[in-house]
Order: sequence, then structure tokens, then C-alpha cells
Amino acid sequence: MLLLHLFQENPEKAIPEATAKSAVKLTFWLVAEHHRVLKELKNEGLVQKRRTDCARMLQKIREKGPLLKRELFRLFEVQTEAVHGPVLADLLRSGEVVKGADGRLRVSAIDEKADKDKSGTMAILPTAGTDTTDKNTNDKS
Repeated sequence: MLLLHLFQENPEKAIPEATAKSAVKLTFWLVAEHHRVLKELKNEGLVQKRRTDCARMLQKIREKGPLLKRELFRLFEVQTEAVHGPVLADLLRSGEVVKGADGRLRVSAIDEKADKDKSGTMAILPTAGTDTTDKNTNDKS
């Protein structure tokens, strides 16, 4: 509205109060919408990163397991609980990984069976010789 006022052939020197109020309301709405969209995009990025982190950890457990939590975390360049604890918690909560009576982490039998059912053989994620890690990961594979 403010722009329409300014682009008139003979704009008045003073902007009408209604136009000014509408311009301010529109600006506030645009800023709020901008922040909402950015937050949504950030959340989508975090969800995708967590899926990738879970897939990497699950693959390490498949390759090296059964493992103690400490042994699992040591397979990564950054070995802290703060980085890997939430990823492991997601895998345990989803049932893809189980903790045995001996405290070792294993891929669940249900998860392995589902992978076999899909293709008739175990699903294999990229292994040695196929570098799919990006330079920003904490993965030592």
C-alpha cells in the first residue's frame, strides 16, 4: 500500500494514516512469516540429519556388533555421549537396536528380518571402498 501511494502520478507529501498503519501491519506479518518459514526449514534439516546419523550408527552396529555403548561411540571421530547419545536413544526407542542382558547393543531381530523380507537378502548400506561420507560428519568409517 505504501508503494502504491509512492508510485502514484502525483503522490501527496503526507502519507495517509490508514496507509501507514497498513504498511506497518504488513511489515510485521512479513517478518513473522519469514521467521516461521526459516524455523520450519531448520527443523526439516535437523530431522534429515538425525535420519542420516541413525542410519550410520545402525550400519556400524550391523558391521561391528554386538557392541558396548563405549565401543560403539569409539567408532566415530567425535566420541561424546552428547553427540551420539540422542541418536542411540532414538534407535533404542524405535526398536531398531536392542540392548542385551550383557549390556551389548545389537540390531534387533525384527529389523534384520524386515531388511531380509524387502530384498531376500540383508540390506547393505555403503561399506569400505565406497566413500559416501561428507567432510562435515563426525564419522571415522
